[in-house]
Amino acid sequence: MIKDNILILGCGKMGSALLTAISSKVFDPKQIQAVDPTPNAQLAYDIHHKYNIKIHKNSSEVPADFRIDTIIFALKPQTIETVLSEYRTKISEEMLLVSIIAGKKIAFFEKYLGEDKKIVRTMPNLPATVHEGATALFATDNLSGNDRKRAENIFNCVGETFWLQNEDDMNAVTAISGSGPAYVFYFMESFIKAAMELGLSENMAEDLVLSTMRGCIKLNDKSHNSIEELKEQVISPGGTTEAAMNILSAEHVLENLMKYATKAAFERSKKLGGA
Repeated sequence: MIKDNILILGCGKMGSALLTAISSKVFDPKQIQAVDPTPNAQLAYDIHHKYNIKIHKNSSEVPADFRIDTIIFALKPQTIETVLSEYRTKISEEMLLVSIIAGKKIAFFEKYLGEDKKIVRTMPNLPATVHEGATALFATDNLSGNDRKRAENIFNCVGETFWLQNEDDMNAVTAISGSGPAYVFYFMESFIKAAMELGLSENMAEDLVLSTMRGCIKLNDKSHNSIEELKEQVISPGGTTEAAMNILSAEHVLENLMKYATKAAFERSKKLGGA
């Protein structure tokens, strides 16, 4: 077990994913408190009965003798200024402050809390809700190696973690792993529709596409070959796969489409972050 006591502010998709993951893995539920003014009723019931953790509606309900080592800000961007104003006097230099709020740079938190605070900015993605996420982290220079490990331990509970050297790279991360699940689901949706156009039932089309996707991920994980090499193993000269690949790769249409799409997400992330 890890010794940190954690306060989670906000129990939406990501906040609740972290809450359930850390409660069931390396943290004792007694080390965790959560605050959300309007929590999902079923989630609050499940968390309370499974882990004996109550989701408080305001900070005054958190037990006075609960020592806070780490605060996770998992709130909506439009509410964070009010919350920071409320917690400003409660935050010490020793506390680790972790943000999963999209678009809010570390400088934003320093403006309210001071530049001496230990702040980690993160970008998890939707698969974190099933503990298969990809989370990028960036920290201020005043964090020790142990502080970084503390943050890493939290997000390892919901998938893989990746440290960034430059905070501006968070815009690229947002465009790839943050928004990426939508691209993947859209591809799967289009693949299923194409299968149905060939005469397969919706259920059969979905089963075949999803099984194929899962199999490819597992094959890539276990193979020593590159993704390009694995692709080439499926293509036989004059065969069916080559016929399809001639369409998909014509004039690099798919490659360029992905380039334009991720660039649009990247530029939007920069704009939302004030860059």
